[in-house]
Amino acid sequence: MEDIPEYATQEDFDALNAILEDANKIKAEADERRRRLNIDDESQCPNEDKHTVLPKGYVQRHRWARSMQSTHKQTKCPACGLWAIWVPKKGE
Repeated sequence: MEDIPEYATQEDFDALNAILEDANKIKAEADERRRRLNIDDESQCPNEDKHTVLPKGYVQRHRWARSMQSTHKQTKCPACGLWAIWVPKKGE
């Protein structure tokens, strides 16, 4: 039987695990912040008026986000912890 080449190294897996740990930590912090503020969903955020309105469809949202990222940056809402606020990049 022919040897199957290894495409991912242990370093690759370690890097992915570190990214996942960071993502889980960020999500846990946002969940805790929302729990403390008694926010069940985004529509209950006291800063909801600052949240950027997104297109409805999955594909439409991704196309919109791809075009927005060239002129705007996404920031975390200080109230609910969601990355729901898009602001123009400086110098744009």
